[in-house]
Amino acid sequence: MLATGNKMRSMYESMLEELMKGDVSSLAEVHAISSGLKSTCTTMAATNMEDCRKLMGGHGYSYFSGISHLWASYVPSNTYEGDNFLLTQQSARYLLKQIKDATTEPEKPEMQLAAFEHRAGRLVADLAATAMQDGVVWSDLNLECWRLNHAHSQYVLARSAVEGVAQAKAQGRSAETIAVLKRLSDLFALHSIQASLGDYLEDYFISPRQCQLLRQQIKDLQAALADDVVGLVDAFDFPDHYVNSALGSADGNVYQRLWDAAQREEINHRPPLFG
Repeated sequence: MLATGNKMRSMYESMLEELMKGDVSSLAEVHAISSGLKSTCTTMAATNMEDCRKLMGGHGYSYFSGISHLWASYVPSNTYEGDNFLLTQQSARYLLKQIKDATTEPEKPEMQLAAFEHRAGRLVADLAATAMQDGVVWSDLNLECWRLNHAHSQYVLARSAVEGVAQAKAQGRSAETIAVLKRLSDLFALHSIQASLGDYLEDYFISPRQCQLLRQQIKDLQAALADDVVGLVDAFDFPDHYVNSALGSADGNVYQRLWDAAQREEINHRPPLFG
C-alpha cells in the first residue's frame, strides 16, 4: 500500500499539472484507480486489523491492546469519502471502456503480474458480456463490479510493489534490504492470489498442482521473513502515544505495561460489587 500510495501521489501531481494546462486526458484514469484503491485498501485494512486482534488471542481482545480503538476509528472509512460498494461501480465503468486493452494478452513478463492481469482482463470481459444481455440492469451487477474492482486494484498494488523494489534497487539500497523487500512483495502477491484462487481455477489459469506449490511458497516466504518482521514494523517509527497499545510499545515490555495500564484504570480502584 505504501508503494501504491507514493505512485498515486505522483499520478495526482502530474494530473494537476496537466489540468492547469487544460489537459484532462488523465482525469478519468486517476479517478477510476483511486476509487478502486480506496474501496480495496480500506476493506483490506479493516479486515487485517481484526486478524491482528485474533492473532494476539486474549491480549488482542483486551482494551489495553489498542486494537479496539484503532479498529473503531478506521472501520467507518469503508463508508465515508465514498461507499466501498458504490465506488466499485465507478471503477468498473472505466474498465469497461478500456475493454479492448483489458482483454489482450498480459503485457507483464513476471508470472505474478501476468496472473493478476489475466484475472482482471477476464472479469472485465465477463462483466461486459453480462451487461449487454437483454433485461440486465446495471444496479444488479454490484457483485460483479465488486469482484472486478478488487481484481484490478490488487493488480495495481502488486505492480506498485514490484516497481517499488526496482526503485529501491536503482537507489542503491543494500542487497539485504532489496532481498527483504522482494520477499515482502512476493508474499503479498502470492497471498492475494491464494485468497482469490476461485477466480484463477474458474478458467484453469492455475492448476490444482500449482495451488499446492503456491501454498508451499507462501509458507517458505513467511519463514524467510520471520526474523525481519519486527524491523519492518519498526521502520515506520510510530511513536508509542500514536500506537496507544500496551502490546506495541517500543521497549517491548509488554507485561509490565499491561500491569501498569490495569493499575491506572479507575474501575480497579473501586471495591467489588456483589449480588
